[in-house]
Amino acid sequence: MLYEFKINLEPSIINLYTKNGAFKDGMNQLKKVLIPELFKNLFQKVEKYSDHVIFLQNHQSFKMAESKEYIDFKKSLDALTAGYFLVENKYVKTGTISYSQEYLSETKNNAKNSIWDLIHKFPELNLAKEFRNTDFSEDLNKDVGHGRSYIITGRKIEQYVFKHPLSSKISAYYDSETEKIFIESDQLDKANASCVLLNKMMNSISKEHNLGKININPIFEEYEIDNSYNKVTFHFVYPNGISPEDSEEMFDKLKKYKVVSELDASQVDLTIKASESEKFSADEIESVGSEDGKFGYLKNITYNAKKIMKPMVKAYKGIKEVVSHEQEEDIRKKQ
Repeated sequence: MLYEFKINLEPSIINLYTKNGAFKDGMNQLKKVLIPELFKNLFQKVEKYSDHVIFLQNHQSFKMAESKEYIDFKKSLDALTAGYFLVENKYVKTGTISYSQEYLSETKNNAKNSIWDLIHKFPELNLAKEFRNTDFSEDLNKDVGHGRSYIITGRKIEQYVFKHPLSSKISAYYDSETEKIFIESDQLDKANASCVLLNKMMNSISKEHNLGKININPIFEEYEIDNSYNKVTFHFVYPNGISPEDSEEMFDKLKKYKVVSELDASQVDLTIKASESEKFSADEIESVGSEDGKFGYLKNITYNAKKIMKPMVKAYKGIKEVVSHEQEEDIRKKQ
């Protein structure tokens, strides 16, 4: 099955590329160039499926520490660390920092290249960046700079592999016309887990690609609320991908677009409270965000920080069904 999700960018990024009346050209640059370029650094396989659909895949899960790339990485990291402390120990004794030519031109570069090769093999290792530098640098001397950052990065990778020894398999299709991503899985829970991992992976390098923080949200066919509540919070994300005029017309029942556009916000958390001793019915709550859910702009509905919605994420049997459905939608819109 392919489960349908929507990629959303922050308003500051949208505004940066669409200012001065260049909405269409700017969105094309984001959707058809920059996002696919980011995917090339996250997936081992990136293949064109059609004019605006690309196939993305990281291969079958296995133990990362047993791979040739990890073994080479560990060897070069150990060599770099040993060479670093030779320099550091001499500095402590003599007050002089002296690097050998071999350390600078070979040992350090070997470590840098092995880190890159390993991350290219397992792109999810970009998530090691989330660890704090200070947790891996206590024994490193700030005065001895050459090689220090690579040792910290290498230690973070070792820690990530220790905590997550198996590589993650993700297969998906990205549609550059709609910014939708269709994640392949046999269960919704697994698709959601892959979505969370992919979202983290994208955000680990999104700033390097000038894309800011990225949100990926499911496309809900519908969702259910089981009970009545006296207070509910709707979590909406910025509705990018369509023109401001269409967005305001289609999604602004509660003036969300106006609030977002004026405040340059990437997410709007809207809390509504019932009158004393009253509650909102399940039907009333469902009606508020149903349209947003169909377009990937509703992130969650909560009561006191607890998720209360039971969503049904839109799913397809395969990519041919997705393409057929989108063609039918295009015909319907033109009628």
